[in-house]
Amino acid sequence: MYSYRSRWSLFLILPLMSLLSSCGKPKVDLQAPPEPGAARTLSDVVAEDLVKKNSQDLYSRLDWGFQNIVRSPMDVEKVLEKMFAQYGQPVQCEIKVSQLGQKMDGLQMRPTRVFWYAVKTTKYPKGKYFLKVEIIRSVGGSTIDVSGFGFLSFEKGTPSYLK
Repeated sequence: MYSYRSRWSLFLILPLMSLLSSCGKPKVDLQAPPEPGAARTLSDVVAEDLVKKNSQDLYSRLDWGFQNIVRSPMDVEKVLEKMFAQYGQPVQCEIKVSQLGQKMDGLQMRPTRVFWYAVKTTKYPKGKYFLKVEIIRSVGGSTIDVSGFGFLSFEKGTPSYLK
């Protein structure tokens, strides 16, 4: 059993250790969007994972919210099979634009960077469909993750910023 004095010491030492352990670590602004260079690199890797049908690595890049929907690389593979059956497997992805956005996760709003690619698939020519990859700061803020990706087309024609 601790004496009154030793409990008081622990009370003072634990916060001090916590403070010292955080010294020297850069503070992450959770309200700032992911840095453009790192976000673009991750987005390009996701596009390459789709071209290579690499569900194992793709799963490891997903944000926790996405991983609650697809719970394993096998689940990601099933999602990719459905996507590829409808749109064809991508064989080429050309970056077109990046945009800033916001994503609501429960009660928390997190900034995103969205990257758009013109996609050539095994079924369709480049520009018929576009790949949208959404990059988000992880909940802890120390890394960036993929919060969404998918193929899209536009009923009223392709927006000028994607041409």
